[in-house]
Amino acid sequence: MIRKRLSLTLLLFLLVPVVDGSCRVAYGATRQNGAASDGKSISQINDESRLLVEADADFSRGKYQKAVNGLRNLLPLTADKEILWARYKKAVLARTGNSFLHAMPKDRYRISMAAFVCALDKGANGFFLLDVREKREYASGHVTGAVNIPFREILDHLDRLPKPETGKKIVIICQTQHRANHVLVVLREIGFSNAYTLHNGYRSYLSFQKKLRNKTLTKPTCGPTVPARSGTTQPGGKPLPQIPVPDHHNVAQGAAEQALQVGRTALAVDLLKLALTGEADNNFLWKQYDRALVAEAGKTYLRSVPDNRYRVSIDDFVNHSQKKDQRYFLVDVRSPVEFTRGHLAGSVNIPFRTLLQHLGQLPPKDSSTRILLICGSQRRSIYNLVLLRQLGYTNSFMLKGGYGGYITWFKKLPSLKGTSVPSLQGGPAPDGQEQEEEDFGC
Repeated sequence: MIRKRLSLTLLLFLLVPVVDGSCRVAYGATRQNGAASDGKSISQINDESRLLVEADADFSRGKYQKAVNGLRNLLPLTADKEILWARYKKAVLARTGNSFLHAMPKDRYRISMAAFVCALDKGANGFFLLDVREKREYASGHVTGAVNIPFREILDHLDRLPKPETGKKIVIICQTQHRANHVLVVLREIGFSNAYTLHNGYRSYLSFQKKLRNKTLTKPTCGPTVPARSGTTQPGGKPLPQIPVPDHHNVAQGAAEQALQVGRTALAVDLLKLALTGEADNNFLWKQYDRALVAEAGKTYLRSVPDNRYRVSIDDFVNHSQKKDQRYFLVDVRSPVEFTRGHLAGSVNIPFRTLLQHLGQLPPKDSSTRILLICGSQRRSIYNLVLLRQLGYTNSFMLKGGYGGYITWFKKLPSLKGTSVPSLQGGPAPDGQEQEEEDFGC
């Protein structure tokens, strides 16, 4: 009996190599004189298994670039590529999202209202005003000169946006900055490093103008106009690197770029994937393919965003907590300092810039437990929400109004203290600049 079990174990090991505790790769092969039935030697299969194990381990450790490189090396070797292409896409999305979060400056790409008004007074020649509200909202009032593309349709009209090399800033405007943040993530992920948001959005712009007219606010002092930077140089004045494109790739790459510009992202992915079939060592092609993958994920995400934009109201959150009919995994994405000052009991602190490096701490994608993202006012949560949903975490949501909103709600209902409603640990309100004004449909 022991010998029989050992033989069965050995056979299973040869037929289905174990990759890790949660993943097995079935090659559908049998040994024939030291080779698999598809012509591969056992040594080749072992090499492929090793590369896959290493790539999977790199992904688990948050080393997404290494995972991408490993999968690029593996793809030309194996016939069962669809599974690997899917893994590659996941690694590319994680790497791109992680880079976006880590590169984010302190101002989070927001243009202050004072700077915006100054620029408008001087003609706003360096700005491209992009209003991402719905057409009816735009028709009821907008900043003069703004172009309207509803946020779900942005990836269908990339040809209308100025590229970074033009030196123009894309200023994304919505009612209160909520939808603008969704668009910001997607545009910056695909290379629009000139994308910014108008801090607090159109409603704040109207309020600012009203205060100026009523003279309850002093008009900001505007400095000299800064000339737009040439698209052929970097900030230090050095020429931008030019990447040579071999002639025989022009057809596929040109067609793919045209497809991207008009929103045919799936076609762009297929064209570049086809080109890579015979040119797996072409780094430029890989970069183009990666960009197309991210664009396709961004388009799919924006198109699928419901009207509530994955926000859980505080009332719903409290009701579920009382009835215990919905489980939540609370992720506070503020800084450790903010978290220490006060947070919801039971929440886990993972600062928003590092969230994608800690995917292992989150419930599985297919879990019935909802991942509820919490920040001071829900703005930082948006960045994480977009990236998690692109990675397939359809169980990710965010708390509407954030921690600041919950504090306000909790203080109005002191009778709930001591019940099953999540209590507060600490409790001072977040920094004023992070307060979220009422949504007003944005």
